[in-house]
Amino acid sequence: ALPLLPALAAAVWEGRQVRVCYASWVGEAERTLSPLGLVLKAGVWYLVARTRDKPDAATFRLANLHECTTLPSRFRRPVRFDLAAHWHASTKEFEAGLRRLTAHIAVSPRGMKWLANARSNATPLPADTLHPDAPRGWREHLLPMESIEHGARQLLGFGAQVKVLGPQALRTQLQQELRSLDLLYRESLSKTSL
Repeated sequence: ALPLLPALAAAVWEGRQVRVCYASWVGEAERTLSPLGLVLKAGVWYLVARTRDKPDAATFRLANLHECTTLPSRFRRPVRFDLAAHWHASTKEFEAGLRRLTAHIAVSPRGMKWLANARSNATPLPADTLHPDAPRGWREHLLPMESIEHGARQLLGFGAQVKVLGPQALRTQLQQELRSLDLLYRESLSKTSL
């Protein structure tokens, strides 16, 4: 169900530039790409290509590409470009950049089981670590997270079995999410009680 795959494969093979519309998390943008290779990873296709404004190759998820037009212009493939080496390096860089932030959390005994099942890469702090806001009998952990928003969504799933001790921005985001949930359900309850 990737209609652009044949055209992109042909462009890679023929060394032709393509004009695409790419939807990223910041929005949609048109780009002219010099496609260097295609990679299939865990059932997901990626295009490795150079853009006009950057000398290094970038990676684009095919599912986010729309409206591909093959251009008549050809490009010169970098002599020393190695697709496998590029993929390996860019994957490591991506994974390192994903989890730049850390949440300091306290976890209840019940929540410890949930945390283990979530495979969250949380690092337990020494048992004698005592944050003043940590409930008695709970264990403290450091939890890597992609962003404040992502961390809040992740931690909401633990309900009252996890307490965020820091950073403050994450505590604030959780409070905002909880207020929004409270408002959402209050509105629903008031409509059903009429």
